[in-house]
Amino acid sequence: MQLRDKGRDLHRFLRLLEDVVIDTLAAWDVTATRDPRGTGVFVGQKKIASIGIAVRRWVTFHGLALNVTTDLAAFTPIRPCGFSADIMTNLEVELGGAAPPLSKVETEMTGAFRRRFAEYPC
Repeated sequence: MQLRDKGRDLHRFLRLLEDVVIDTLAAWDVTATRDPRGTGVFVGQKKIASIGIAVRRWVTFHGLALNVTTDLAAFTPIRPCGFSADIMTNLEVELGGAAPPLSKVETEMTGAFRRRFAEYPC
């Protein structure tokens, strides 16, 4: 996204991305929040979504990752966002073992993105 003419506010942009994920998870009655420990989205004490952007000349690159059915063992050899790997969760775990199809998650997230960014035109 081009941020040059949108106030050059990275924090606002990051909060909007978090809101997109929070809204998406609400479609499955999963209560998600921000956490002062870092950018991303949490369910309780577990991190379910990570956000990583780069900005060059006020144009963003990269984006966000919502763990839907992600193999959580993949986090073991790394420190995701500086946390211990055991902080990570996914939608499948939070729903008790039955994640929605990725196509439904994509549809929900696309709608949430459109709603949240309606006042933040690209």
